[in-house]
This record gives sequence, structure tokens and C-alpha cells, in this order.
Amino acid sequence: KILKRLSISKLSLNMSTRKCSFDILKRHLGKGNQVSNLSAFQGCTFGRNLSSEQFNRAKAQTTEFPVIDISPFNSSYKLEKCSSSQLKARKKEEAVKFHNACRDVGFFYVAGHGIESSMLDDSLAYARRFFELPESRKSKLSLQNSLDLSRGYQKVGENVTGGSSDYHEAFDVMKEEKNPSRLKTMLHHGGRNLWPDEKECSRFRSFFEKEYIPAMLNLGESMMKCFALSLDIEESSLISLYNESFFVFRAIHYPGGDPEKNPQGCGEHTDYGCFTFLHSDPVPGALEVQTRDGYFIQPQHKEGLILCNIGDMIELWSAGYYQSTIHRVRTTTQSRVSVPFFFEANYDAYIEPLVSSKFVEPDNPYNKSSTFYGEHLYRKTSSNFSFNSI
Repeated sequence: KILKRLSISKLSLNMSTRKCSFDILKRHLGKGNQVSNLSAFQGCTFGRNLSSEQFNRAKAQTTEFPVIDISPFNSSYKLEKCSSSQLKARKKEEAVKFHNACRDVGFFYVAGHGIESSMLDDSLAYARRFFELPESRKSKLSLQNSLDLSRGYQKVGENVTGGSSDYHEAFDVMKEEKNPSRLKTMLHHGGRNLWPDEKECSRFRSFFEKEYIPAMLNLGESMMKCFALSLDIEESSLISLYNESFFVFRAIHYPGGDPEKNPQGCGEHTDYGCFTFLHSDPVPGALEVQTRDGYFIQPQHKEGLILCNIGDMIELWSAGYYQSTIHRVRTTTQSRVSVPFFFEANYDAYIEPLVSSKFVEPDNPYNKSSTFYGEHLYRKTSSNFSFNSI
């Protein structure tokens, strides 16, 4: 069943230029270990973008996702009447929940994040205000005008997933490197963000740049501590690999439309980094998540909670024990705005399996995989845009 899911007969594995024979992989699978989401793009063996022909293969179901209370890991969150031993116990409890959630599904709700509901509401309001601008004004901020072709506005159909155009428009912001020349790999992502004029979209830039993004970065740091503890390693051991997170913020507008004519709001894919924090209009039937057995399920909107999924770097760090989860967005008849925030590793972070964790087994084929985060980001996104709209 697992081999069929991996399409192993068609898969060529290249782990840091070393070949992994089918026999080795079969022996490893035979021991009951989890190895999944392997692909053969340029030596990187994790993460997937699936073809659009698979887009309609399963009817989505509705289910409940686990809830992780991240508050014990948030240094700014006040824990009343909590001793150090109690705090340690609470962290362990939530790390176990996190462990199970990542092992079983890879999507979960985050509680105790400390982000006011008013800020979450404002994020959607400002995004909506931007997308209401005339097309001519948004197009001045076109991604084509950015130095690295990675930042700014994309009109409907310019974003591509799995070789097919996505039925949405979007606005992208990334971390700006103050000195791009210091990193050779910054060639692909060393540009500057494009922002709408203050007169056209009042407080848009200041809200996201000064309020929303810092709040999400703080949440990402808390999640990374929980992740480390979930693998039974010291919670601060990875800080040097994400303390300058090369984050990505997107504002996305999914126009209401005919699901039969343009079913792909965003095609099936895994996310390229660490964690994706998703807040959106509560429109049912849009986001769908693939379970480990191949079925698609629909997360429900939970007031006050932030939906989160893990990405390719979490999978690589855990040597496949946690799996970057395939998800997609279907077009609905109702217009919808979403503001996903992608918390990532440092651009120059070297990511490899955490062999010090007891959950990373010595003979796991993943242990020969590694990548610089920026290189993986470029491989994963270099074909994400086409400037011929649908």
C-alpha cells in the first residue's frame, strides 16, 4: 500500500547525490517505518507538487483536527500561578500532542497563540481592501516588477501549481535581506518588497509590516520550540537555524466562481518551509487536506484558533517521521480572502535530519538527505508563476 502510494516504480531517489536502491527502501518500509513524500527534484527527496490530473480524485470529507495550546512556549504569554515544574509539564504535554498531530495528519489548530482576534480580523479587512483596488493600480505592483520576480501582485491565473493555473489573485511579501551580497544563494530572493501607496491603501503596509508579521514570527518561534521538544531534543537547540526566518506572507483572494469551470483555487501541494499559519474567511468547502490514507478532508473554521500545517523542512528535520501534508483549495461560488503566513528557516540554514532524536533511526534513507533552505525554496517556487492569465 505504501509503495503504491509512493509510485515507487517511477521514482528515482537521489539523496545528496547518493543513490538509494529500491531494495534498501523496501527493507526500511518492511520494518514499519514511515518514509513518504519523497520526490526526485534536483537531489531533494522531500516535498511534492502533484499534477492537476489528480486534483479531483477524492471526495472530501469533514473531520476534526487536533488542538495544540502553544502558550507554554510563548515567552510573552502570562501563565498565572505556574511554577517552573508545572510549566515544564505543560510544555511536555503539548509537545506530545504536537508529536501525535504531526505524525498522524500534519494539520492542527493552534490555541494560546496570544494574537488578538481584532488583529486577525484586521488582517482580512486590509487584504480585502487591497484586492478591491482597480486592476490597473494593483498591476503597478506586479511580481514582474520585483528584482527577484518573487514579490508583489499576481493577477488571477498567474500563480501555477502542478502545471495548471490557480484561480486566485495574490500579493506576496518576503523577508528583505539587508545585505543580499553576503549570501551567494540570495541571488534568487534578494529583492525588495513592493507595497501599495498609503493614499490608495491606508495602513496596509504599516499593519502587516509592524504588527501582523512580527506577531506571526513570534508564534513561529514558539512552534519551533514545541517541535524540538516533540522530538525529545532541547527546545532551543534549533534557534540558530530560524532566528532570521526567511518568512513569506501572502494575501490571497479567491474570487467566487464556477467550480466546474475553474475547480483549482490552488492545486495540490506541500508547503516548502516549517509552518504555515492560516487565517481566512470561513467559507466552507474551500480548503482540503489529504489524510495519510489518501482521502481529502475539510478543516472547519474555529473561532479564535489558527489553523497550522507543517512543511517540507519539518519533514526533513524529522527524517520523514513527520510528513509535510498535501493540501489544496477548491473554487467555491463565494468570494474568499486568505492570509497565510509561512514561517521558515533562515535562508542560509543547512537542514538535515536531527539524528540526535530518538525518533530518527540510524538506517533511515532520509538521513542522507540535506539542503540549504534557500536552495529548496528556489527549486520549489521557480515554476510557480506564468504571466499568461487564464
